[in-house]
Amino acid sequence: MKKPLIYAYVCAFLLLFVAPPLLFGLFGQYIDQTNYENRIIAEKPVLSVETLTDFPAAYEAYYNDNLPFRTQMIEANGLIQYHLFRQSPVYKVLIGKDGWFFYNPAGSDGNPIADYSGTQHYSAEALERCAANLLRARDQLRAKGKEFVVFIAPNKSSIYGSRYLPPLYNRGMPETTADQVVAYLRQNTDLTIVYPKDTLLQAVNTNPQEIYYYKTDSHWNALGACIGTKELLGTLDISFPEPEQLQVTKTTPYSGGDLTGMMSLSKYLDDDFHYSVSGYASTTPQPDYPIAGNTNLLHYSVPAADNRTLFMVRDSYATEMIPLLSTRFSNSYFAHISIWNPQLLNDYPADVVVLEVVERYLYQLSGFTVE
Repeated sequence: MKKPLIYAYVCAFLLLFVAPPLLFGLFGQYIDQTNYENRIIAEKPVLSVETLTDFPAAYEAYYNDNLPFRTQMIEANGLIQYHLFRQSPVYKVLIGKDGWFFYNPAGSDGNPIADYSGTQHYSAEALERCAANLLRARDQLRAKGKEFVVFIAPNKSSIYGSRYLPPLYNRGMPETTADQVVAYLRQNTDLTIVYPKDTLLQAVNTNPQEIYYYKTDSHWNALGACIGTKELLGTLDISFPEPEQLQVTKTTPYSGGDLTGMMSLSKYLDDDFHYSVSGYASTTPQPDYPIAGNTNLLHYSVPAADNRTLFMVRDSYATEMIPLLSTRFSNSYFAHISIWNPQLLNDYPADVVVLEVVERYLYQLSGFTVE
């Protein structure tokens, strides 16, 4: 190979390393550097005697997260993978039919696809432990004059999997994990279990013009939450309007889905509706936010028909339920499961304790404690 050509290759190779930082230094202020990855980007570590051992790994993480044009390269890869090959650029997201995406963390954050396919059933011993633990919690609360309700929100795949999951994962309508757990608890205990799967499926079949879970997010929307809320309140003898009695507003585009965020494609995939509902209360209460400086603990105080105090231990699926539930109790507290401590029930006494878990977090039922 001639020397000029060798020099040209060497220069081109070096340019690949030098040009991006130079261009980014000149034009970076005009380039989108927003974090769309739904995670915290590594910060630049400080070198000191105390951090010397961990500094190389920390700096590598910082460098990888702050490469010049990193956001643009990730987006380009995502667009190529999605539009050219019709596949997700990240393993945690499954591409379904008609613009529907499904969460597939494969065990790192639950396993909703295995829940749906019926390949993740509980053993008899696990079901017994789950029932025994919930009964113990119920009895402890009952001894203090409190009601206990377990609310299980169905995974998105359990409601829409048969319609929109890829054929590889769609095996009809087998018994899901929650189906198994709920059936066991209802047959072998007298616990109050609320599991609105059948009501949601009926709504999907009866009103196909509406959707009850976001297409681009792993959660249900406000309309789906209304159905779950009505079923929960019904077990407590509290009324809530039928869905058709509510004022439902759909706005588009909605690009806030957590699944498109995981793929770094929020700006490009917005074929979804944002649902909002009204007509369930004269006013929308505002929380005393936050309690004790904790943003995961909310309190509402409103004039309500029911003078009982609600305390809900919840995950992110209850986010859309909170504005609805808070209108039906004189006082209501909502604590995220990440901060749960039985002491909270002593600090903020309640008459009704609701444990809300989404289907993929059913394992939490076996470890939930109230004392």
